Amino acid sequence: MTFSVQPAEATYFADASFDAVCVAQALHWFDHEQFWPEVQRVLRPGGIFAAWGYSWPHIDPVIDKVLAESFLAVIQKYWAPENKLLWDG
Repeated sequence: MTFSVQPAEATYFADASFDAVCVAQALHWFDHEQFWPEVQRVLRPGGIFAAWGYSWPHIDPVIDKVLAESFLAVIQKYWAPENKLLWDG
């Protein structure tokens, strides 16, 4: 097994070297103009791209409203703008 640490936007992997590219909890931090061409470069034809991240839970309209007003409204202004990509789905 091999491990490496590289920027997602510029890797030294060979062209078409992966069947899948997965991003967990980080896509919103990447430079998308550089990242997407890199994904296309290293992904084999027919390969799969998968990404996932967190969002706010939805429990019940009444509870959701309380959380939004008492918690989210207070902390959202301190979070990085990139987090909005996740919140907006």
